[in-house]
Amino acid sequence: MIDHDASSPVPPRTLTWVRRHLGVGERITEIEQMSGGSTAEVRKLTVVAWAQLGAKPDGRT
Repeated sequence: MIDHDASSPVPPRTLTWVRRHLGVGERITEIEQMSGGSTAEVRKLTVVAWAQLGAKPDGRT
């Protein structure tokens, strides 16, 4: 499940860049907008491996 904040979505180009750097079997499971930055938008991406989810990359358990 990817949690997008509708008021401030992650640009598709950013997600593409992140996905290129994930390891085999890893995926983004949560996106959280962080506060505190005055000149930049910062988000926390939670990444987990398929093994931690109890499933295989093809969706089987």
